[in-house]
Formats: sequence, C-alpha cells, structure tokens
Amino acid sequence: MYRSTIVCFSMLLVSNAVSAITIDETVSQSLSYHPALSAATKEQTVTEFQIDEAKSGYRPQASIELSTGRQWANNTTIRSIQDDGNDVHLNKADFLLRQVIYDGGLTRGRIDSASSAYDAAGHLVGERKQDVTLAAVGAHLNVLRSEELLSLAEANLVAHKQYLDDIESRARQGVITETDAHHARARYAFADASLMSQEEQYLIAGQRYLEIVGIEAEALQGVERPDIEYASLEDALESTMNHPTVLQSAATVKQARANYQQTKSAFRPRVDFEVRSTVQDTSASSDLSPYNPQSYETFAGLVMSYDISNGGADSARRDITAAQEASATELYKLAARDAREAIRTSWYSREKTASRLPLLQSYSDSLDKVLADYVDQFSVNRRDLLDLLDRQVETFRAQSDLVNARYDLVTQDFELLQATGQLDARFGSQ
Repeated sequence: MYRSTIVCFSMLLVSNAVSAITIDETVSQSLSYHPALSAATKEQTVTEFQIDEAKSGYRPQASIELSTGRQWANNTTIRSIQDDGNDVHLNKADFLLRQVIYDGGLTRGRIDSASSAYDAAGHLVGERKQDVTLAAVGAHLNVLRSEELLSLAEANLVAHKQYLDDIESRARQGVITETDAHHARARYAFADASLMSQEEQYLIAGQRYLEIVGIEAEALQGVERPDIEYASLEDALESTMNHPTVLQSAATVKQARANYQQTKSAFRPRVDFEVRSTVQDTSASSDLSPYNPQSYETFAGLVMSYDISNGGADSARRDITAAQEASATELYKLAARDAREAIRTSWYSREKTASRLPLLQSYSDSLDKVLADYVDQFSVNRRDLLDLLDRQVETFRAQSDLVNARYDLVTQDFELLQATGQLDARFGSQ
C-alpha cells in the first residue's frame, strides 16, 4: 500500500528555531536597508533646511562692499584746481544694514510654502515606509509560500517514483503492459520537471527577499493573519483621507496655495529700515590729496520701494501659481479616488479568497481520501494506472491551490492595511 507523503506547513506555523527570522524582523531590517526610504528621509531633511532659509526673510541683513581702482571725476572740487575732470584713485567702503518692516507677505508665503513642503515630504516618508513594509512582507510570505510548494512538489515526485518502481516491477513480471510502464515514466518526468520549476521559483523568491531586505532568507518564521479593525467596507473607506499618499497630496495643495500668495507681494510696496554708510578715500591721488581726500556718508531711516512695472512678469507668475494650485487640487482628488479604489479592490479580493478557502480545503481533504482509496484499489488490481496517476496529479494541484489561497489571504490582509494607511501601525512604526 502506498501513500503520497505530503509535507504541508500550516500558514500559522511558528518555527521553533532560535535563529528564525520573524516578519517583524524582516520589516525592521528592510526599513533600515531599503534606499527608497532613506532617500525620502533625506528629502525631508532638505525641506527642513528650506524652512530655516525662508525664515531668514524676517531677520536683519548686513553686507559690506570694498572697492579700489581708478575713477574719472569732474566736480567742483576738481574744477577748483584745474579746468577739466581728472582720474583719481578711489578706495571705497560701503556698509548696509537692512531690516524688513513690511514685504507684502513675501516672507510669510515662503515660510508657509516651505512648511507645506516639509509636511508633504513627511507624508512621503510615511508612504515609502508603507510601500517598503508591504514589499518586505510580500517577500517574506513568498519565500514561505515557495518553501511549501517546493515541499509539495518533492512529495509529488516521491509518490510518482514509488508508482514507477512498482509499475516497472509489475511490467517485468508481465502483470501489466510495457505501455503502462512508459506512461508511468512520462508522468514521473513531468513531476520532475514540475519540481525543477518550483525550485526555480524558490530561488527567485529568495533573491527577491535579498534585494528587498538585504539579508539571506534563512529559517523564516510563519506569519499570522493581522487583525483587521474594519467591520465593513464603509468603515475602511473612512480611512481614505488618512492615507499618507492623500495627506501628501493635501500638503502639496497647501504648498501651491502658499506659492500663489507669495506672488501678491509683487503688487505691494516694500518697507525696510536701512542704515547705509559709505567711506571714500582719494588720498592716493597726488593731485587731489590736499583737497578733501576722505568723505563719509551715513543714512538711517525707512525706505519704501514699489515696482511700477516688471514687464508683465509678476502677472505671469501669479497666473502660473494659480494654475499650479488648480492642478494640485485635481491631483489631490485623484489621489483620494485611487486610495478608495485600492481599498475596495483589497476588500473584495480578500472577501472572495476567504470564501474560496473552505471550499479548497474541503476539495483537498476529499482528494486526499480519494487518492488513498485509489492507491489501495490499485494495489489489488481494482483500479487502473491512469486513474491513479490522474488522482495523484489532481491531489497535488489541489494542495498547491490551497497553499496559494492561504498565502493570498494573508497577503491581501496586509494589502488592505496598506491601502487604509494602517500598515505602519501594525509594525509599531518601526
């Protein structure tokens, strides 16, 4: 009597190996390794510095300018000693201290724009973190899936080998025809090819894990289904506006609005408090050295400036930023719509897989019993070879479908968490 030895690990199995890698460890390692998250984090740091840069508009500004060289001059001092102008050697120092009093909202707009960019970059970090987390979870699950499917393929090959050995023995004894033996060899070759294909998938899953996580996929622990707090699809859809992608789009709208507000400053006057001081020295010019070789000028007071015309550039800039704000608003609506679609897709896929799973389990269990009966009947010549081999293949496929459905359901659970923006919370914001 022959029994196919099926090695099928449960989805909820947790390895007892001390060195086994848990799903939380996989995610943590991936978050510290993946360049996409690192790049987003550095981009947020850039926007933080941009806020400091924008705030500098409220702070006093000081500058000094030193110059030396030849200057042609014609003024009353020069004409008092000669009829025409003269070249002089001029040394000059200018100092300017400026404190903005009113800039038409330019600095406030720049700060608001930079702050919104910082918020958008922060939400991008959250989005990338969820994407990397989901990729790490998928890589972890696919390695486990490939291991189970590989075990099934190995067991399927062992069963075919047992059938082939028995059939070849019977063929030598003349109990069955050589045609049956050829048929058994063909089925064994196909089972061997299926095993090789699954070995390839296992290697690919391992390499995918290595690329995403940065370490070899060795002794991975099983994964339990995560808790889903939503009782209905409507409850899940309420989380749409909290998704990092949607929040990032909302921050981008605020940034575009702040950029538009900045353009209004070009149509308003600017008022500064200035202290200007100039020192000139012409003592190096021998012809003029006896006559006022040095001069000093200092001014302190309010200065108002107002652009009468800038060739239409200010109006064009205002129209550009208005169009950019409108575009950002539409992209925000699109992001919200895509988020709702992702939630619905994940929800429906998860529901259908959960409904299929008991049916696949029942189908697989029934085929296990049928195959056992066929093996017993074949051993006493009450079942022909073709029926037995067909049942073996059908049982192998049913068990493979069951394994895939189990892993699909767990994957879809995590995809729903990602679609609702809750995946990061599941792993404790690692």
